[in-house]
Amino acid sequence: PYSEVEAARKKIDINDVCNMQYTSGTTGFPKGVMLTHYNVVNNGKAIGDCMDLSTADRMMIQVPMFHCFGLIVNILCPLMFGSTVILIPRFDAKRFDKLIRRYNPTVLSGVPTLFEALIKNPYMKDIDMSNIKYVVSGGDTLTIEKNKLVNEFLKQHKSKARIIQGYGMTETTGPATFGAKGSDKLGSVGIPLPGNKVKILNIETKEEMNPNEIGEIFISGPTVMSRYLDNEKETSSLIQVHEDGRRWVSTGDLGYIDEDGVLFYVQRIKRMIISSGYNVYPSHIEEVLVKNKYIQEAGVIGVPHPYKVQVPVAYVVLKENIEKTPELVIEIQKYCEKNLSKYMIPKKIIFKDSLPKT
Repeated sequence: PYSEVEAARKKIDINDVCNMQYTSGTTGFPKGVMLTHYNVVNNGKAIGDCMDLSTADRMMIQVPMFHCFGLIVNILCPLMFGSTVILIPRFDAKRFDKLIRRYNPTVLSGVPTLFEALIKNPYMKDIDMSNIKYVVSGGDTLTIEKNKLVNEFLKQHKSKARIIQGYGMTETTGPATFGAKGSDKLGSVGIPLPGNKVKILNIETKEEMNPNEIGEIFISGPTVMSRYLDNEKETSSLIQVHEDGRRWVSTGDLGYIDEDGVLFYVQRIKRMIISSGYNVYPSHIEEVLVKNKYIQEAGVIGVPHPYKVQVPVAYVVLKENIEKTPELVIEIQKYCEKNLSKYMIPKKIIFKDSLPKT
């Protein structure tokens, strides 16, 4: 009955949790990020305002919806503004030209590897992209060289858009900064979204850094999560109340803010592999590997890859009396395929007699 629906609505508070998004965060161990109505609506509206979205817009997306970039930026945000969402479940470079012609999108959104494939796609040669006003890249940083190539590609295809990036984490409901409205400097991740604040602190002294000085990125604002599920220790470690009384997220990332207030992301403080836009945590892969009946020790590193940016490679020490054979490599790979997400599976398994210790 309508009266019951109305009663239920009145019981909802803006600070109630509406979404629990899982992430490994800064430690590599999965945690439930409790996001409120206030968090989600603020972020969706801020991003939509920055892109001037309306009912006339059509956003074509090729990103998964199990993280904040996909869910908030690519689904909730356009729907809040009445825009059309065009879901592409699996990216196929050979079909992309046909999709552009068929749907005539005004916004494209994806991870950097998608745009790299796009500019190399011969089928896009004569495609008119003049209708596209925004191209959004997320999930990973886009190198300056690739940024230039994408911008030139857009220009050649009659689009006035320049690829823009944002920066954030699940704990900030996705992007806390965004490169729209003239803040899309080459290699940057934009300026804080409305209501957000960003500052750079010295890693050791925690003093605020001057413009163009590298330090840890801290974020405060209406999109900062409520808490981690049942994990007060990690919550208090991540969210710190500073002298200004605001709740600040210690991101664990390095970056700097230039003289115009534009944020530049540098790298993760702790080691982390980024492969095709996904965060890959070596410690998690190592934990899975050492549970294998043949493996004594494991060490995982990221190595450069021409398309995926990086891929994980595993160095393993076998248990005593286990013979190193090509068949064993295949068996370990099958074990990884069963116990790891596809993007976490090591590209190579390399046997070592021992691993260096620090």
